Amino acid sequence: MNQNSNVLVNIDTKEKLKMPHYKSTMEIGNIKINNIKHFNWFQKRMWNLCFGIKILTLKESELNKYDRKIRRDNKR
Repeated sequence: MNQNSNVLVNIDTKEKLKMPHYKSTMEIGNIKINNIKHFNWFQKRMWNLCFGIKILTLKESELNKYDRKIRRDNKR
């Protein structure tokens, strides 16, 4: 049984937290949102036409996993 019965959330500190692997970035004005979902060309086009949101694909080789610098591909 749990020793702390008053605790709502039990956090196991031995488990390491993993950083998500980002595959795309949504640009809404000056706001950038990183996504773990990959969008195909049709989805990118529809997001841009319907909502005015640009979606940029991030290449795996361009992500630096240690300091998380994100670079965009040249295709827009």
